[in-house]
Amino acid sequence: MRKQTFHFGGAFEHLPYSDVVRAGDLLFVSGVVAWDAATDAPVAGGIEAQTAAVMEKIKRILESVESSLDHVVKMTVYLTDRKDFPGMNNVYRTYFPGQPPARATIGATLMEPDLLVEIETVALAGGTVPPETKQHEDEE
Repeated sequence: MRKQTFHFGGAFEHLPYSDVVRAGDLLFVSGVVAWDAATDAPVAGGIEAQTAAVMEKIKRILESVESSLDHVVKMTVYLTDRKDFPGMNNVYRTYFPGQPPARATIGATLMEPDLLVEIETVALAGGTVPPETKQHEDEE
């Protein structure tokens, strides 16, 4: 099975992980947080704003590797406060108005105190990856 890794740069590019790994027909998107690159801080505005920022970033990541939110099969949501569950759900459901993917929601402490939500994603791979995407391939 062929494995490809993808790196998109950004605030966390110095950390030892891949933004996306493609293994066969599956894409594994590392946990995405609501980090505002302009301010170098978490997105302000509470759980709704952070959930929307995370979902928009996941959408862009998937599109950059020729997939989409329609191809998502599983998401894992990490929340720092269980009281944010309804607010996260209100935003999350707008991204999956039809048949939502499987999902787990876990209470967790995130790496920055003002981060409220982190979401990791498993999706079906789409077509070919654009050549301008920074990637690495391994044969296994």
